[in-house]
Amino acid sequence: FGCGEGGDVIAFLMKINNQDFKEVIAEQAAVLGIELPKGSKDSSSKYKQEKERLLNAMDEATKFYHKKLLANERALEYLEKRGVGEVAIGKFFLGLAPNSNFELKEHLREKGYTNDEMYKAGLLYEKNGDFLDRFKNRIIIPIMDVNSNTIAFGARAIMEGQNPKYLNSPDSSIYNKSNVLFGLNRAKDYIKQEDSVIIMEGYFDVISAHVAGVQNAVASCGTALTPQHIKLIARYSPSRKIYLAFDSDSAGQKATKAGAEVIKNIFSSLGDIKQYDSSYSDNSDSVCEIRVVSQVGGKDPDEFIREFGAQEYKNHIKNAPLFLDYRLNKALEELKNDATPQQKSITVQQIADILSEIQNPV
Repeated sequence: FGCGEGGDVIAFLMKINNQDFKEVIAEQAAVLGIELPKGSKDSSSKYKQEKERLLNAMDEATKFYHKKLLANERALEYLEKRGVGEVAIGKFFLGLAPNSNFELKEHLREKGYTNDEMYKAGLLYEKNGDFLDRFKNRIIIPIMDVNSNTIAFGARAIMEGQNPKYLNSPDSSIYNKSNVLFGLNRAKDYIKQEDSVIIMEGYFDVISAHVAGVQNAVASCGTALTPQHIKLIARYSPSRKIYLAFDSDSAGQKATKAGAEVIKNIFSSLGDIKQYDSSYSDNSDSVCEIRVVSQVGGKDPDEFIREFGAQEYKNHIKNAPLFLDYRLNKALEELKNDATPQQKSITVQQIADILSEIQNPV
């Protein structure tokens, strides 16, 4: 009554759970034992059973890895050095893949799962006709959907010279990295509260942020930002205030630019993207706000929070410039003191092009 919202029970669940119509119908049909019309992917009993089996196998693997980590002092010391203590390990259910080709496989076989099911879940890979554990001698980071079901893993190397540094689960029937953001299951309520989201680059950036109290942080799972990622975030932040907090290296700068362009392409058809901060003109009716959290001294969020603390990082976020200002600052930073007239001319043209995007006549 107080908030003035209206609608039927379906609309209520859509708003409360931030789900679309199809998701609400599928979920309630399953609760009530109602079979959906034939032809719907969700109505296929075989599909639902397979999905449930794969999710259960992933849950069992999560527990297996977590137990292995808690029993391994060397791995715990490695995480402690990275500033990841007992709270983070428990909150994100971190684990350890043993240095074995078969240990997880044998454990899950005892639990009744087949090689085919483990392979489909991305837990095994095939080599010379045999199925082997995909992850070996790595810190395991469970990747969960918004309902906190484990659907994939990120695996961090812990031995010197171990490559690649990160190994991720392949796409499967329960996991599509283009549609999943790491940490969203924990961040969604805080994104609603803050009406903003911070998109970071790495798993440990997000873990450090959450443990330190910056709980509206998420990360893409080893891939560039996609339109699906941005639409997912928009469910939880009505004002669509998005902070990009990528690394300060050239790859991070490219990711920042590419991510901002994806966001602009998604929302620009709905209205104006916020382009400037000012006290003399109101642009509060913007459909989206993109800000860039620069990395001080080249430190990523994980390093920054560990060195300076959560409050300092929160203050740093408050001062994050809009994407347009970030680009202006970058153009000026690249101009050296002994720049030639030709170099200055190029910078002036870059700045003019950026400023020409502002719609406000003043």
